[in-house]
Amino acid sequence: MCEYIMRSEMHSIEKFALIAATILSVNCQHNPNFRGDRRAIVQLFEWKFADIARECETFLSKNNFAAVQISPVNENIIIKDRPWWERLQPLSYKILSRSGNVHEFFDMTQRCNKVDILVYVEIVINHMAAPQSVVIGTAGSTATHRNYPSVGYETEDFHKPCRITNYFDAHEVRNCELENMPDLNHASPFVRGKIASLMNFLIDLGAAGFRVSHCKHMWPNDLRDIYKALRNLREDFGFEPGARPFIIQEVLDYGEEPISRTEYASFGLVTEFLYAREVSRIILGRSNVSELIKLGPELGYLNSDDALVFVDDQDSQRGYSDTLNRCLNYKSREKYIMANAFMLAYPYGTIRLMSSYNFSYDIANDGPPMDKDENILSSVDETGNCQNGWICEHRWAPIVELIKFRISVFGTEMTKSEIYEPDTVGFCREDKGFIMLSNTDFKCLMDKIIFVCLPEGEYCDVIRGYDDDGNCLSVIEVDSSRSAVLIKSEDVNTNGVIAFHSGSRIENI
Repeated sequence: MCEYIMRSEMHSIEKFALIAATILSVNCQHNPNFRGDRRAIVQLFEWKFADIARECETFLSKNNFAAVQISPVNENIIIKDRPWWERLQPLSYKILSRSGNVHEFFDMTQRCNKVDILVYVEIVINHMAAPQSVVIGTAGSTATHRNYPSVGYETEDFHKPCRITNYFDAHEVRNCELENMPDLNHASPFVRGKIASLMNFLIDLGAAGFRVSHCKHMWPNDLRDIYKALRNLREDFGFEPGARPFIIQEVLDYGEEPISRTEYASFGLVTEFLYAREVSRIILGRSNVSELIKLGPELGYLNSDDALVFVDDQDSQRGYSDTLNRCLNYKSREKYIMANAFMLAYPYGTIRLMSSYNFSYDIANDGPPMDKDENILSSVDETGNCQNGWICEHRWAPIVELIKFRISVFGTEMTKSEIYEPDTVGFCREDKGFIMLSNTDFKCLMDKIIFVCLPEGEYCDVIRGYDDDGNCLSVIEVDSSRSAVLIKSEDVNTNGVIAFHSGSRIENI
């Protein structure tokens, strides 16, 4: 819980205390405010509010998820064929998108919070929609070049027009236009006030935090001032007194440009794209799997408490800026499960899973599944099956079981890491969990004895999981010397990973 110091009269030492409390209130925005022992965020990319609410109630709350990150909710420009990135071009701060209206948003946050699932909203505050002669938005608002009457922005609220041509010039990146979209001047108290009002309105509607897009295009101190203006979270939604909104900041930084993700780390979590790229690169065989256990601050990454880690997001899925930076995604199911297994088992960062829809690399602009009237189609049917081209990676059985793994090992360190030959690595999370990942003949390897850190007993490999009757499909036996061997398997594990933990001990199931 974060607390403010409020006094009517202050001497110099008290003023110092107030400054410290203000800094603390910003730093508290690293706290995701998870309920109970929940530990995983899932990005329900482009889902409708009604579907998100139902998913909170029927699946996420029953399977140990902690929070959802949702796509931008305010009015955006309407673009022909409805590409996914039209939501990144705001036209006003009215809450109306293809996901739903303000009433549906409030219904969603209420229903999700009631079952202990928090809602983080992606927001775009760097710019407004690209100008044309006249543009129209999802709420019916119109705008012309650098004039957005539904917000109140006029020419003087933007930086002078200039294009970003040199990403090694921090001033240009932060003051010029990204893809010709008018760049807001966040040094203006009026602009900061408008943005803070939007975010505070969403907090009043039950939002628990924000994923702030395009942060490297904004000056860090301006963002700090916006975050300081945010209200505390609603106590009647179950948040502790003084709880601050959780902040995730998107900073696309592979360590090759002068703008660094570390510049933003004191204000909230920051996306660690370099981690995502390296996990995918290693698991795709471009480096030995043993390199996985070296990932972290020692290689120049963010500190664990500052990092939001993920295997893929909407940009990295598609390799939008550079195919070399394209991350693993659902199209490579076995490798994708392996990457997520590592992320969920490894003690680094706050994790976010992806739940997306089918798209083509040839048409990477593909928007969400929609009907002939361009309405987004529902993602899950009444029986709980994914439909209409939605992938629902978060519902895959190994992913669900690996979330339980993360909960079982939470608070433990990585111990007893060992590199096996060929191209295989395993590690313990003290005496709570064990995982082994391999890019080689996995079944042959598991016929051998390996050392683990868990107590004697029989454990279920959570990657293979359970049949419909709850019977374990792949059993690992650990003897009194803490050596383990595969003693039963219904079929071959082809995912390149085996994992078990204290909660998957057979006698506990």
